[in-house]
Amino acid sequence: MAQKNNPPDAKDETVRRYEQMLKDDQVWFFDVEAFERIIYYYLNQDQLSKALQACGLALDQYPFSTELQVAKAKALAQGGRWQAALALADEAELTAPTDEELLMLKAYLYAALENYPQSIVYLKKVLPFSSEKDEVHCRLAETYLRLDQPQRAAEHYAEALHQNPDQMPALLALVDVLEDLGETRRGRQVLENYAQANPESHLVWRNLGVYNNETGRFEEAVQLLNRAVTLKDNHVSTWLNLGHAHLNLRDAAKAHDCYQQARRLQNPVEPETLCCLAASQEKLGRFEEAMKNYRAALAIDEHYDDAYYGIGCCLNAQEKWYEAIHFFRRAVNLNPEEEEYWLGLAEAEYETGNVVSATEAYERASELGPDNPDTWLDWSYILYEQGDYDKAIDLVKTGIDEVPHHAELHYRLCAYHIAAGKYSQGVAYLENALILDFDSHTVLLEFFDSLEVQKALYKIINQYRNR
Repeated sequence: MAQKNNPPDAKDETVRRYEQMLKDDQVWFFDVEAFERIIYYYLNQDQLSKALQACGLALDQYPFSTELQVAKAKALAQGGRWQAALALADEAELTAPTDEELLMLKAYLYAALENYPQSIVYLKKVLPFSSEKDEVHCRLAETYLRLDQPQRAAEHYAEALHQNPDQMPALLALVDVLEDLGETRRGRQVLENYAQANPESHLVWRNLGVYNNETGRFEEAVQLLNRAVTLKDNHVSTWLNLGHAHLNLRDAAKAHDCYQQARRLQNPVEPETLCCLAASQEKLGRFEEAMKNYRAALAIDEHYDDAYYGIGCCLNAQEKWYEAIHFFRRAVNLNPEEEEYWLGLAEAEYETGNVVSATEAYERASELGPDNPDTWLDWSYILYEQGDYDKAIDLVKTGIDEVPHHAELHYRLCAYHIAAGKYSQGVAYLENALILDFDSHTVLLEFFDSLEVQKALYKIINQYRNR
């Protein structure tokens, strides 16, 4: 939630005077604006008790100040005391029924309490007074989405665009809502019309490129972002997103060139840019260069978890498993909610023979990303290697429950049943796999070293091919 008159994070003279007053146990005069600066300084620093203390002293001096009542309500909300914040906002509304910030605050508080209809009431109240009607319409759209009313949401996103044609988030959200409503063609037409109306705006083409990146249309993203670069070739974000598009298309060389350009333009360079550049070098097998850039990111921010993960991946690729474990553990300690970090750690632990640690890491990864088939394939393989076929089978079945149409899981289930001597069941799962993706049957043949087993499977596969 936005805060009014946010002061810089650095402590200013007003805050120093206030703290000196407390230290001397005296009462000094501060005007309303000064008290606001003090309160919001503490809120920005997450020093909630100090913010509430300042609110109390401020309201003692100015008991009817709407600005200070709003500030205290925000402090209460920041502490999760939604009802208390709402009660104070109700009191303030009696004397300031058209105060824009107060009305927006009440809309926010009702939304936090999941009373979305009442949140909508206050967002509509604020519309006539708002200087940023496009933002209010976006908030209305988001709230209607929470009420599962996408058509109403689309109307408000469209109105936000009418109020502000440069409201790019509203444009992209509108297209998403239209696609969810099954109106994909209309959504694409909205994008095309917007681009035609703003052909010389590099930000329009950049944002459309980002949208295509996010929706998996990487070839289109490259075309759009290239057009943005043609219009303005010194925009760091455009180069970064063009790099992302090329990387998604598995063209690491072109991605590298884009990330390198972003790095040249960015001053000071940010850890994210260095990690993107390193990731492209990693894909190109240039591990020493990649690790140098990952370490450069850590020199800027020692808590940048993605850099630790990147170094771990480079070491894994070089089969330096013990060293990799150290970096993966740093990554998961900093960000334990990232599935890929646990998968990297699991692989390294497995390769060093730490089966228990690898299993724990795979289990955590499966909790974070149950729809990732690789987790179930790799985790079950540990059990398969140990000869525990039944548990391996159970794990793959769990994976199929999560990702029922992933053919390789069905092929692996077939393989484990055959390894366990359960041939008829294995053949049944093989038929499921062939229906899902016939061409992927090679993963099953590659799984077995025995030429005899391969021939028997190939015979069944050929019978299915000839049906």
